[in-house]
This record gives sequence, C-alpha cells and structure tokens, in this order.
Amino acid sequence: MQRILLILTFSLVTIFAQDKDHRDYHWKDWKDWKDWKGSARGYFMIGGLQTDLGDFNDDLSRFGYEDMDDKFFSLGGGGHVVKNGLIFGIEGHGFMGEEKLNQGYNTRLIGGYGFVNIGYELINYKNFSLYPLIGLGGGAIEYSMVQDARLSFDDVLADPGRTITLRNAGFMIQAALGTEFFYPMHSNEHHEWGLVFGLRGGYVFTPITSDWWANEDKISGGPDLGINGPYLRLTIGFGGNGKGHASDKSKY
Repeated sequence: MQRILLILTFSLVTIFAQDKDHRDYHWKDWKDWKDWKGSARGYFMIGGLQTDLGDFNDDLSRFGYEDMDDKFFSLGGGGHVVKNGLIFGIEGHGFMGEEKLNQGYNTRLIGGYGFVNIGYELINYKNFSLYPLIGLGGGAIEYSMVQDARLSFDDVLADPGRTITLRNAGFMIQAALGTEFFYPMHSNEHHEWGLVFGLRGGYVFTPITSDWWANEDKISGGPDLGINGPYLRLTIGFGGNGKGHASDKSKY
C-alpha cells in the first residue's frame, strides 16, 4: 500500500508540473468570485469501509469474546474546489459496525476520521469528471462494552462499573479515485449551479497509532489496530461552476 501511495503522489506532482507549462496559474483569481472560473462542490457521502481487525480479534478470542466484523457502514460529508484542474478539499466520516452480545456485554466498534485532500482532474468532459486524490488526516477507533441487563437506579449506584470504552487514534493517509456528474439547474452570465452525483473508492492507511485508552485512563499493551482498508462511497450534493470552467472540454 505504501508503494501505491508513493506512485499516486509522484503521478500528481508530475501532472501538475507538466500542466504548468501550458496553463497560466493566477492564484489571485481565487479571490474574485464574480469572475472566478473554477468550480466548487459540497456533498454527503454514504458507503462502506472494510478494515483489518486481525490482531484485535485475536486478543478478543483469547478472552473468549466473539470476533467483531471487519465491514462497517460509513456516513460523512465533504467539499472541494477546483481551479485549473487542481483540486483542494476536505472530508470527514463516521463509521459503525454491527452490535454483538459478548459474554453478557453489548459490544460495538465505531470510529471516525477526516482528511485534507489534494487532487487533479484527469478528465472533465460534458459535466463528467474523473480525478485521483491523496489526503492527510487523522482518525480514531473505539470498542465499547456495555453490560446487558435491566437495572434499577439503585443497582447502578451500587455497581456503576458497567461500561468501558477502549480507543486509540492515529495519523492517516488516503489514496482515492473519484468520478462525478454535474447536473446544471440554474445559471446566469457568470455562474451555473446544480446537483452533483458521484462515486469514490480508495484505501485508507494508518501508519502511526497512539496508545490505547480505557475510558479516560491510558493503558499499556493492546493490539496494533488502525483504520486500514478499502472503501467505496456514493456522493450526493450541490455545486457551482464559473462560466470559464472547462465543463465542455476534455482534459487528459
């Protein structure tokens, strides 16, 4: 996976360097919204994530707990702007696994992460675009254990230690490829606005992880667990183009 990330990073740098030879980049143009010739997008994202739980599930099995599923439902959102083919954006996601009953405890894995992204439009043709992205950010994953019992108020006061949450966090990298279709709904002499539909797939990787925490206390040991794996998401949102944006030309 590290090799894929390096190849994608090198490719983006090479494309940008070559493209600079025949494009005139005026960064001051970003400040003039009326004559701005780029595009902007904001969207919701829904899909699935798979992450490697091998070491974590091995530790659960040693103590007689059932393995947790490695597939998660993911929901989030983000946005980006495009200028001369160069993409800058942000995104954030939360994910949640299936709840399981484990030795009298309701257990569940949940987490979240966010990225700052940079990418490049490889193709922009008749409101369709194709683009690679790389992103840097961070995330956390959490394993909760809640005792499964019908309790009274007095029971809780007599024995409050019925819930524990184990969590860690880490620095994350992503590599992704996205497609997008822009459906214009309104326009004037300067801009056009409309709906955005897309599909994005990629891989997230956590090269650096923190120590484990149990509720608010740092604990020693623990498995090597990061958010590492592929994802696939639908994007639905709203966006706008400056009239100079190349929505009717192909870029390779």
